[in-house]
Amino acid sequence: MKKNDICFLPADNEPYNLPITLKLTDAIRTAHDYSPGPDLIHYRILKHLPCISLQLLLTILNKYWLTDTFPSTWPKAIIIPVPKPGKDSESPNNYRLITLTSCLCKNLKELLTII
Repeated sequence: MKKNDICFLPADNEPYNLPITLKLTDAIRTAHDYSPGPDLIHYRILKHLPCISLQLLLTILNKYWLTDTFPSTWPKAIIIPVPKPGKDSESPNNYRLITLTSCLCKNLKELLTII
């Protein structure tokens, strides 16, 4: 039996392959004020950026999206164990984990889920 290669033509006109053009300011403004991840960029900083900086940020996020490259800190997280109230703190099962990830990465994910 002969194998045939499958050739999919790129669909560059599909919304998920196009540059992000949504309002970054709306995504940042409506975001919860989460703690920063390993990159130490906080939403409080992002919410106070001037328009020109937000435009530059959108350009950078588009570059990451279109070239399929991301900062090395984005897949990393800070994990903080918080003891559950009223439980024995000697047992590792009695902790709730809080994971802090990059606010920019979360914001890009939010922009992409809207598309």
